[in-house]
Amino acid sequence: MEDVDRMRLLHQETGSIRKVAKIMGISRNTVKNYLNRIEECKNGHAKEIIPVNVNRERTGPACTNEVKEKIYSILEDNQNKPKKQRLNATHIFNVLVSEDIKISYPTVRREVKSWKEKNVFKDISISQDYESGYR
Repeated sequence: MEDVDRMRLLHQETGSIRKVAKIMGISRNTVKNYLNRIEECKNGHAKEIIPVNVNRERTGPACTNEVKEKIYSILEDNQNKPKKQRLNATHIFNVLVSEDIKISYPTVRREVKSWKEKNVFKDISISQDYESGYR
């Protein structure tokens, strides 16, 4: 509530939503939303500025252990295939969606990246110093 009061006071002083957002270090859209909400409360259209009992139920994480195991098994099978036949994160996502698993692409991409960091060897090159004239 303190931040909303500060937004209101800064807006009265500066008259600019952008300046308020810059001073407070938040998005100008957020400032605009709260200032509109204050006006709605003054006009009687809304009861409170900040809704107290916003109940958002989270269904649970989409990337369960079974989904991770499925992704990892696909990636392990990929290691035996030629490079052009390997499935990338997009293909793995499409496989999971076709099996009616509700998951987002960024989640699949994040899991593929973490698996590759642990299991894929990186190419190493050693820089060599030559005497001048021999290179």
